[in-house]
Amino acid sequence: EYMREHQYSLLNKIRMVDGQDGINYFNSYVPVFIERNVLQGVRDTMHQVFWDTFREEMMGDEPNYTRLISIIEEVKTMLYCCVPSRLDIHQEIDEHIDIQLIVQMINNDAFDYEVIREFCMYIVNKIKSFQGEYMDEDLEGWRSNLNEYIDTGMPYHEYFTYFFSQVMERIEIILQDMKEAKEDPLYQALLERRREIEEQNQN
Repeated sequence: EYMREHQYSLLNKIRMVDGQDGINYFNSYVPVFIERNVLQGVRDTMHQVFWDTFREEMMGDEPNYTRLISIIEEVKTMLYCCVPSRLDIHQEIDEHIDIQLIVQMINNDAFDYEVIREFCMYIVNKIKSFQGEYMDEDLEGWRSNLNEYIDTGMPYHEYFTYFFSQVMERIEIILQDMKEAKEDPLYQALLERRREIEEQNQN
């Protein structure tokens, strides 16, 4: 019961501080002695609160697009992190996810379903190009759902919530896979061998 009250206290704080500030607060505040399953439960609830709030802000005749723009900016940063040294791909991402253009289109009521489809499919394709092949089948099922929801006219607040929550989760998996691969002894051995070959070529 105490832990449940503690979770509610944390979630109230997250609601107040919003977005990344809430996540930072949560990460710094959770005590180190908390059990792993309880910690994961709080994180899951925190994520649910974030997306519920986002959905509510996008509803109605005058949706608030501020959080949507912030999420798009964060997605761009996460995509950069998948290929940190590929500035050419960063530039390509900038060209296809142009924040200023998106804001203009929203303000002029030009961010319609077909524009949204093209925008979302670009991100889906980038995720596929970065992820491991073991995730491809699941991604194609996700892609089919996204196209079907566009075709059937799913409300924007539901569509964006579904899309971006999945985007964040999938990119996080990619980044975790990259981290684990770099820590693998075989990867370290191959990296060391490449350094040796480069040094020999320089000599």
